[in-house]
Amino acid sequence: MYLSYYNYDEPLDYAEEEYDTILEENLSINSWTNLCESCIIPSTMQIIWYMAVLIGFSLLCRMGFVFCYHFPNKKEWLLHLISTSAGCGMLIVAVGTNSFLIIFFAIISYSIFHLVNLFSPFRKNIGVIMVICTILTQHCFEQIWKRQIAWQMIKGSIMVVNMKIISIAFEMEQTVLKSQRGIIVPNVFSFFGYIFT
Repeated sequence: MYLSYYNYDEPLDYAEEEYDTILEENLSINSWTNLCESCIIPSTMQIIWYMAVLIGFSLLCRMGFVFCYHFPNKKEWLLHLISTSAGCGMLIVAVGTNSFLIIFFAIISYSIFHLVNLFSPFRKNIGVIMVICTILTQHCFEQIWKRQIAWQMIKGSIMVVNMKIISIAFEMEQTVLKSQRGIIVPNVFSFFGYIFT
């Protein structure tokens, strides 16, 4: 005996209508409260937390600067050290231990500056060399950690560090072209003070 199942495959219109009306009623009643509880309030609290951290470390940095200016011999390296400490502190609070990857990247970039300075043919092109290095590093990090939450947290910070490194490189390149001498690599304190400000 042959059975036909075509009669049972038709959708039940009344069941869908009932479900849609119940869903619409619940959404209209609870949509604003759900939106506030699940989106607006947590987002606002997260923004307030990050702003409090940013303002707190900025105040600590400013107090450190004011304290250093009262010394008779103002030490520039101490001001850069305070700036670096405040910037690293903000990074550690904001992104946790993933910030050490950013610090490691800044150390590698500073080493590349010194390495390029050793070879005179490359000195005039240090800006292009650092652009290529930062793009390659960014691309490698993206490929290695693209699906991890840690990368999503730090990729903006790494891009800011890349832009600062590139600006230092092109400024150094202009100095080389004007003076026709070797690269004047900034000292460790001023480099990291600028990168982590």
